Amino acid sequence: LDERVHGREGDAPRSPGEVGVHARRAGDVTGEHEVLLAGNRETLELTHRAGDRGVFAEGALDAAAWLAGRDPGWYGFGDVLDAGGTE
Repeated sequence: LDERVHGREGDAPRSPGEVGVHARRAGDVTGEHEVLLAGNRETLELTHRAGDRGVFAEGALDAAAWLAGRDPGWYGFGDVLDAGGTE
């Protein structure tokens, strides 16, 4: 069991049961997100790679269009996804 979190500010202890988070910054990588679920003898990996920042801008615009005209309140991105976006 890895008991440390490696981040931009160096190493920091992690509480037992806490999920570790690691950030990497490299060259011209536009957007790469990876989730690892690891057990004793197997690992499940889910990776998302964005070719340019336009995909993030499109998502932000879709969320803004969804939010326009809604009653004031606290909304999360899950609300936008549950509604099927604007398409």
